Amino acid sequence: MKWHQSCLAPEGAGRCDLTFRDCHKGQADGEQSNSWREAGDDPGLGRRQQRRARDRASRRPGEGGSGTNPERDSYSAVQVTYGHKGAKKLTKGLAGHYASAGVEPGVRLVELRLDDTSEFAVGQEIGADTFEPGDSIDVTAVSKGKGFAGVMKRHGFAGQPASHGAHRVHRKPGAIGQCATPSRVFKGVKMAGRMGGTNVTTLNLEVVRSDPDQQVVLVKGSVPGPKGGVVFVRNAVKGGATEGAS
Repeated sequence: MKWHQSCLAPEGAGRCDLTFRDCHKGQADGEQSNSWREAGDDPGLGRRQQRRARDRASRRPGEGGSGTNPERDSYSAVQVTYGHKGAKKLTKGLAGHYASAGVEPGVRLVELRLDDTSEFAVGQEIGADTFEPGDSIDVTAVSKGKGFAGVMKRHGFAGQPASHGAHRVHRKPGAIGQCATPSRVFKGVKMAGRMGGTNVTTLNLEVVRSDPDQQVVLVKGSVPGPKGGVVFVRNAVKGGATEGAS
């Protein structure tokens, strides 16, 4: 059945009796057309929704939404995975993303932004020999969770006096605000709360040795996070970076 481009009504049916908004939804005789969705020119959509519809229409079948195309996403990056994971344990979108690239599914997929991705290819293996002894790197990971902590442990408060009338307030924070003026507590006041479990970056660590056989990189300094956690290693951003590390 042919449809009019203006009102999506069957050809020869005359003028559409639906309202302008309902007409462009494609609800005529119980059938729906997605031509306006693909073109992104539906007047009932906002600017952001129309832009997203045009982006979806311009993508090739099976192309993922995580952008690594500088012309489309205004930045360049590579996606890296490690380990092995069954395809049945993944979502259909992520499994199709691996299948379209011809790469076995990994435990986790991360995206690393780079200025130039020409030296990398799909399916290329990045080993520990990427780093050389003496390289300065930045290490990022999720720190250990400490749970709910007081102000002395969380912010290093000195606490209240241990004697001279201090009655069971030795680890209390003390006053946190003013009286009638301004009659509120300012935002950002250091108080008790959840500690740890945040993204932490340790800067300018030194690579001692890299073992390509065991795929291990020895680093001098403190690495955030618990044992077995995922760690991101990048070039040092504050000097000391060596070309070739990534």
